[in-house]
Amino acid sequence: MKRVVLAIKNGLVLEAVSNALKRGGFLVTKTSSQEVQEILNLTNSLLAHLLIMDVGKSEDCTFDKRMDIVKLIKNQNPNIKIAFLVDNVSNKNDAYKIKCVKEEGKIDTFFYESVPSDYIVDVLDSL
Repeated sequence: MKRVVLAIKNGLVLEAVSNALKRGGFLVTKTSSQEVQEILNLTNSLLAHLLIMDVGKSEDCTFDKRMDIVKLIKNQNPNIKIAFLVDNVSNKNDAYKIKCVKEEGKIDTFFYESVPSDYIVDVLDSL
């Protein structure tokens, strides 16, 4: 069973992704905190296989903050898979940056928030 940590600030998206992952057989842990240390502690203590974070305009979910978390987590656990969620309609600049860091291999995958949650589960299960 794959262990996943969800650090998604948008409550509706968090619940949709969480429920879909649970239906897909994942062991899901959600954090309401977007603090770097909290996310780092959770991924390490749970020996998480996967971390999913949303990227948005909120100060604690900016692209740069999320990339800082990626660097810290990958230094401690290079095997963890990282996925980003982004609203590509209202957040086009970050969507483009995320596509670029995926191409550079800094994250494993990304999704637009408009994608059906079952599709997200299937892709994440294949990582």
